[in-house]
Amino acid sequence: MRVALPWIVVALVAGAWIGSVAFVAEDATQTDLVSIEEAASSDLAAELQALRTQVRELHGKVKALQENQKRSGPGLVASGAQPRTVRYFEPKKRSTELKQRQADARSRSAEQKARTERRAVTQKQYKTWLEAVRSLKDARARETALGEMQAAFDGKDEATLLAALQLSRWLGNIEYDRDAFRAGIWPHTSSQDAEVRMAALLALAWVQPEEADISMWTTAVREADRNNAEQVAQALTRTSGGMITGVTEEAALYLLRAGTKIKKAFVIRGLQGGKEWGGAIEARMIEIVRSVRGQDYDSAYYFHFITPRLDPKSDAVVDLMLERIGEGGGSVQTIVRGFRVGLSDDQQVRAAGSLLGFAENAGTAYTVREIARALEHVAHRTHVERVEALMAGEDVDEYVVGVLTKAVAAARRRP
Repeated sequence: MRVALPWIVVALVAGAWIGSVAFVAEDATQTDLVSIEEAASSDLAAELQALRTQVRELHGKVKALQENQKRSGPGLVASGAQPRTVRYFEPKKRSTELKQRQADARSRSAEQKARTERRAVTQKQYKTWLEAVRSLKDARARETALGEMQAAFDGKDEATLLAALQLSRWLGNIEYDRDAFRAGIWPHTSSQDAEVRMAALLALAWVQPEEADISMWTTAVREADRNNAEQVAQALTRTSGGMITGVTEEAALYLLRAGTKIKKAFVIRGLQGGKEWGGAIEARMIEIVRSVRGQDYDSAYYFHFITPRLDPKSDAVVDLMLERIGEGGGSVQTIVRGFRVGLSDDQQVRAAGSLLGFAENAGTAYTVREIARALEHVAHRTHVERVEALMAGEDVDEYVVGVLTKAVAAARRRP
């Protein structure tokens, strides 16, 4: 009701004013002989002036009521409904926790900006040195770059230091003072900066690795992510001399653990230089391969980078190779390369029997030819008759015959 009151008052005043004007107009018609000066001094003029004064006062009151209504909330209330009370609260002061979170956010933003700026400087310097050390016509430029890199190890500029550490990983076989470089790199393996620390550890693995370095990877491997896991696996392999056992095996298993965004295929590729494998790491890789389809990178990389180099091979590995060929879903060409080395006589005989069975049931000459390449390395004299039967097949082309002929010759040289 309070909301409607101003408009009721306005309506009453307006009605009174209109009535007064009409009355005056009508009276003026009837008394047109009265002069303007007499009308001005009459009671009617005084009354009209009083009404105008009241209207102005009421306008002021209405305006005040409207301003008050704006401050107190919504203006219209449904008939029969109770007006809603709108409460206004004074804003609370920021809590200590909120202030701390805001301060932390500003700090992280500043750190990210600093890292981005440092990375830009690092990349620019890295590119400059890389072009110099790879130059085939400017030996002086190469020597200058190597000298500047060595000086950066002792310098205070973190961006330049990081560029020197990262490029040390890619110097390859060019001639430089490896002892001096190792001495310059070593202090940074304990840097408080995680990026610098990882770059230093990786650099040591290529500049001049030592067996004692492997102990540092027990902790450092936990800082590996999807961007550098393959390089870490390579560094583990180089530092340990290919012995994926003990501490190295534990570190490699950590990289291949489940539930991370690290690509298992890249870690497997990074471990390709392994010469001796612990039972746990071998079992873990077999588990990974069996958990995916043959076309998956985890499987393809294992058969491409690992099995051709395993010497000797365990029965579990040989069984996995035969199993994946028998499924027919993987790349036979890649898998059969693993039969070239590392199989004992007993493993060869067992593998040859399975491979012949696959070839006899193969639906394409391509599959027969690829299996024949494996038979050349595992078939024994007892398998010659079955190999010659394959050669007599109707769908066997000249290329398959050529490969099977080599397999028969090799089989006759074995007991």
